[in-house]
Amino acid sequence: MLRVLSENRFPLSLVAGVVAGFYSYLRKDPRVIVTSPPRSWKGEISSPLSSHEARLVLNTSRFSTDAEVTKNYRSLLAKAHPDRGGSKYIAAIIGEAHEKLRNRC
Repeated sequence: MLRVLSENRFPLSLVAGVVAGFYSYLRKDPRVIVTSPPRSWKGEISSPLSSHEARLVLNTSRFSTDAEVTKNYRSLLAKAHPDRGGSKYIAAIIGEAHEKLRNRC
């Protein structure tokens, strides 16, 4: 996009200002939630989730019980379920994390 804008001879500072202004508008609008990933999150999600990634997704510790894992799973899935306007991708990751932690030895 920046390449197209620079070819149309828009100053890059103008483009940066518009993007920054739009982002600040989103931050001030109470209906729009702009969040950042947790500080402990590093990188993308690997295809088969590791136990550490599954715990990050479900917000559990290594010592949490199966009941706590299931409680967090149900809470997150209720918020991210595709039937309620959530993402199929996010729901699949939550389900994969639950399977990984439920089947741990």
